[in-house]
Amino acid sequence: MGGDQEGGRKLRDDGRDIIIVSDLHLSSGYDPRTGTFDPLEDFFYDGAFGRFADHLIERSRRRPLRPVILGDFLEFLQVDPPGAHELGDTSEEASVRKLEVIARGHPGVFEALGRFVSAGNPLDILPGNHDVELFWPGVRRKLRELVARHAAGADVERGITFHPWFFYVPGVLYAEHGHQYDANNAFLRQLNPVLEKRPDRIELPLGSFFVLHWFNHIEEADPFADNVKPATRYLSWVLLNHPVRALVALRHYPRFLARTLRKAGNLDGHELKRLRDEYREEYVRPYARRLGLPERMLESLDRLAKDPTLANRDLLYRSLLRMNLPVISAPVAGPAIYRILKRYPERRPLLGFLLLTALMVWRDRELVREGWRRILRAGRSPDYLRQASEELDEHGFLFNAALRIHACLRRAGCGVPVYVMGHTHEAEQHPLERGSFPRYINSGTWTPILPDTFDLLGERERLSFVEILRGGNGSVESHLMVWNDDASRADPFLDIG
Repeated sequence: MGGDQEGGRKLRDDGRDIIIVSDLHLSSGYDPRTGTFDPLEDFFYDGAFGRFADHLIERSRRRPLRPVILGDFLEFLQVDPPGAHELGDTSEEASVRKLEVIARGHPGVFEALGRFVSAGNPLDILPGNHDVELFWPGVRRKLRELVARHAAGADVERGITFHPWFFYVPGVLYAEHGHQYDANNAFLRQLNPVLEKRPDRIELPLGSFFVLHWFNHIEEADPFADNVKPATRYLSWVLLNHPVRALVALRHYPRFLARTLRKAGNLDGHELKRLRDEYREEYVRPYARRLGLPERMLESLDRLAKDPTLANRDLLYRSLLRMNLPVISAPVAGPAIYRILKRYPERRPLLGFLLLTALMVWRDRELVREGWRRILRAGRSPDYLRQASEELDEHGFLFNAALRIHACLRRAGCGVPVYVMGHTHEAEQHPLERGSFPRYINSGTWTPILPDTFDLLGERERLSFVEILRGGNGSVESHLMVWNDDASRADPFLDIG
């Protein structure tokens, strides 16, 4: 990673049980001075995580354990450190400062990791699309330093291993975050995700632009907006039920749209293929050799990744069509505005807002007009229809990705019984073939989840994780679990339907 790739050791099975968590999304956290959490914070379970870590330490005294944090451990997109030079600064220096802010807001998590490592247990960490800044060597050094403060002299350098792409245990497990199979959050070069003309900055995908330039503004007014998945479901609900709040949200949409359209590239299929071929030659093949895995297998895995939406405008317009953002805004915002004007005639400043929005749209009218032309054309394309049908699949796009990954590994004689991903926040498990194995499991999230009714008293805390148990005869068992903090124990994850 970051020019000195870690996780490049020859892979072997050390026989340990494996515990996988993902999608904690730690950001600025709790401020003891004010007694409040940051409005953009999504992780409120430092204490529960500490007790979970102590439970794992106790288990490790009986059976060796290897915990894996499978991406989106840190929420760099929602931290704005003092002295930041630009919104969404992804430089190494800014990312280190963001990590320091996160650690101050979540001391309990870093103390728990320190206790775990000091007990002699290894820890493996992978990046997701929200903490791709782990690519920077300085960020990894700082994370080790923060854990070492609570590790009682343990060798944190050897105890913590960063893996830039996937975590693989021969004959047991293949795991990665999953964002590479989501075009809105995929990176063109997972092992080297920097801008070609500015290698000191990360090349962020559309989903990151969405968070930075639109959804963060929404969360400042409605802190639990980010806990509704997908985000478009929240937008539909708020437009229909809270039109005033919806107008606040829509105020930032034209700016997000214009910025995104300007960011989108014009790479055609041939150019994208050339760039990917160069990337595989320079990064994927050497990485395969360091891992001791077949080069062709890793090249095949890389080919499964989606082309990033921002690679060209056709991809971007297709994505906007699938997200339904323009479709939602147009028919619903009009009636919502009318209701507000009728109910609050004294709110004349609203007219100023409407005029400002109209001016922004008018300023970028050529981009908007071209966008709608491409959206209508994209909606009729076979490629769009194929992608849309995949997203509507019963088990989702990550299940389909796991099927293809399993096929790649099996062709190379490297198949495993368990495939684990995160990213979607939907804890689930499904067999990939007839029988119990191979199996796809999603590790879920440790952030609140709002149910369809948006009832905050509903089942909104599911502290889920995956455990993979090793038998003495080489057998493998996999379970989707939840941490029951009230009872201080791990329980099976219950999913009905």
